[in-house]
Amino acid sequence: MTKLNWTIRILGFFCLCLLASLANAQGRRSYFTVGPAIGFSNYLGDLDDDFFFFKFTKPAIGVNVQYYFDPHLHVRLGAYQAWVGAMDAASNNAGRQARNLHFRSPLTEVSVHLVYDFIGNYRRYKYRPFWTPYLFAGLGVYAYNPKAKYYDQAQNKSVWVELQPLGTEGQFLPLLDQGYPRPYALTQINIPFGVGIRYKFTYLMDIGFEVGLRKLFTDYLDDVSSVYPNLRAMQQQNPKSYILSDRSYDLLNNQGIPNHRYGAGSGNIRGFSNQDDWYVFTMLTIDYIIDARKCPRFGPKKFGRRR
Repeated sequence: MTKLNWTIRILGFFCLCLLASLANAQGRRSYFTVGPAIGFSNYLGDLDDDFFFFKFTKPAIGVNVQYYFDPHLHVRLGAYQAWVGAMDAASNNAGRQARNLHFRSPLTEVSVHLVYDFIGNYRRYKYRPFWTPYLFAGLGVYAYNPKAKYYDQAQNKSVWVELQPLGTEGQFLPLLDQGYPRPYALTQINIPFGVGIRYKFTYLMDIGFEVGLRKLFTDYLDDVSSVYPNLRAMQQQNPKSYILSDRSYDLLNNQGIPNHRYGAGSGNIRGFSNQDDWYVFTMLTIDYIIDARKCPRFGPKKFGRRR
């Protein structure tokens, strides 16, 4: 069974748990919130050397729907769109600069979180605490697509090309005895977890700030993981893959071929395969409370005298 099928089953289980909570929750204390999230995304991987903060910060946006069913617990469904990227040229390490790899990728995530509020609310939402720190953890599905710049001679300009179909670490080479990795999936699961603080801004609105890390199960968010493949075989199979696999040069000539190399070659280290990649969202959230009991009801009116 594929990872995606397992992910669908696990998310279905979360939904069943949520429905059970809806059925058992105390109506006077339960309520929904909905609202946007806006902030930044950062990346930790083979092309980053500052612990995923500041240097390669990109924008991130999202929307959250939450259901409060317990004084301390609530369930959150989030959908987020973000971007990540990094480049060796911005590193302070001479070896990384010589490697000269780079990438950028969109991130689309849907995830379910269980949130624990340290300060509980044992009454209706209008009596909720003015502030509370919280922790959250859950399960998510995300899609990504790493790209790099390539000089396209037909267009006479540099364009961003998708790296996964090129197999820059030998995924599509016919040399089966070399132990090259299989092509990586562009849709995978992650484990989101983090910490935040929420403030009661108005009667029906909360404002929060949180930092959420995403534990990934791939080292290919940046298309870099292990060693350089057989570059001669790659050059014969697909010159574009060859160029984007080994960027260790100063300049490209008019044909897009490296003029000078720093010693990168077949079998030499390209990344660190023993460390999976991560990304993190730093978000400002706004949550608007929806009281289901106060929503307008539609249907035939009942006539009769008031008592």
